[in-house]
Amino acid sequence: MSEILMLIGKILVGFTYLYYIFIMIFGIIGLFIKKKPPVPYSETGRELRTAVVICARNEDKVIGNLIDSLKEQNYPKDKICIFVVAHNCTDSTKQIALEHGAVVYERNEPTDTCKGQALNWGISQIQNDYPDYFESVVFFDADNIAGRNFIYEINKSLENGADIAQGYRASKNHNTNIITKLFAVFWIYVIRFHSMPLAKAGLGGMVSGTGFAVKMSALSEESWLTYTMLEDVEFSVQHIIKGHTIDVADNAIFYDEQPTKLGDALTQRYRWSIGGTQLMKRYLLPTLKYAFGHFFIGIRLLFDICCNLFIFSVIIGEALVIASMLLSPMTLSEVLMSLSVSLLRSCILLMLPIIGTILCERLSLKKNIVTILLFPAYMALSLVFGFISFFNTDIKWKPIPHIDTTRLEQLEGKTEENITSPSR
Repeated sequence: MSEILMLIGKILVGFTYLYYIFIMIFGIIGLFIKKKPPVPYSETGRELRTAVVICARNEDKVIGNLIDSLKEQNYPKDKICIFVVAHNCTDSTKQIALEHGAVVYERNEPTDTCKGQALNWGISQIQNDYPDYFESVVFFDADNIAGRNFIYEINKSLENGADIAQGYRASKNHNTNIITKLFAVFWIYVIRFHSMPLAKAGLGGMVSGTGFAVKMSALSEESWLTYTMLEDVEFSVQHIIKGHTIDVADNAIFYDEQPTKLGDALTQRYRWSIGGTQLMKRYLLPTLKYAFGHFFIGIRLLFDICCNLFIFSVIIGEALVIASMLLSPMTLSEVLMSLSVSLLRSCILLMLPIIGTILCERLSLKKNIVTILLFPAYMALSLVFGFISFFNTDIKWKPIPHIDTTRLEQLEGKTEENITSPSR
């Protein structure tokens, strides 16, 4: 019995290592990708008429600073229009957005609990009110700040053939505490060592929640239709299957606010995990069908949408391995030693990508030692929440408060002492 449990457990754990190999392959590719040197803004080339859409729910503390940063873009002012979708707001978000010069669409629909529902409604309003006018749409969350060249750089990606372009995420509050450090470095890793290598390899990048642009022609058929809590990955999967190209504009810098409190961080991570399982259930069969005609891109998509399946597999597999050891003639000290070695190996494997991120972004290794040591625990949350999500996919959207009022001029003058900003 012990041998059978051990065999099954090792097969399940080995299955999960396929996902880690996938992550490491593209992480290694990312090490050799040279970022394009930033080019000062110049009024050359074609500048698309751009609608900026900000989905906001009770964001009166931060919405004004984002709108102001968009008004300071190195881009023709007559080709940018800022829209705020005030979604179920009970504060002064609408009034502040209007005062700062945005067009506001107000929606009060308590049954809509996903950002995707608000985006779909907001884009439909823009298409109805400005038919065939805008050529691209930029999406931001209300807590973001756009670097001065953001729209200029994102426009270059769209004009060079991309249907969708993801910006490069930095952090407004990197050094507030260890929670913000973990989230800030994680997001740089996602862009630098996952989405960018996939895009460069021709397998389709991935949008990561905010700070990205889409050609209006790619939205013309259905606006924005997502159904899960992981609307960014869902949106990416939908468009890759349609044949749309997703690029990463590595000089399109924008700044994001990270959660500062443990409760908010846990809420956000759990919501992502629920969304991952929702995504797998909805798109597993369509992606398998797509993979028959587009093998490499299809396999790449399967790895992304089946992340929680790999998590489920490793937890069940490790549980079976532990059970087999307890049923075997091994002493308790031998079992504990074996588990300790396995845990240490897993921690090292999880630390390697984040060490690579810190080194490649020329951040201080010394100042990020605690971040590196705690990163396995940060990722362990995904394991726990990913497993739970198989038994509970019903979750209500809970707002995470955004209170960082840092302005663009403060951000662009800061160094790593205050902010994580991709090296240039």
